[in-house]
Amino acid sequence: MLPEDVKRRAMAEARKENVSFADFVRRAIVEKLPCSGKGADPLKRRRTDPLFRLLDHLPPVRGDTPGDVAANHDDYLYGEKHAGDRP
Repeated sequence: MLPEDVKRRAMAEARKENVSFADFVRRAIVEKLPCSGKGADPLKRRRTDPLFRLLDHLPPVRGDTPGDVAANHDDYLYGEKHAGDRP
């Protein structure tokens, strides 16, 4: 039911995402359907945001983590201060 080039591109994308072709097609259709009150996906934005998709593949953090990441994220990202320098 799909043009051959569309099917080929969708299959390649499904392989990149490590999901079945059928699951890829289902998700693509759901993303295009308008949200309804009942059964609406509150996490749709998270699932489609590239940053969150990347974070979903990272292992969970173990041990103590700094409590000031939100306030000092630039320092952590760009190295102005080191995590060990924090009180």
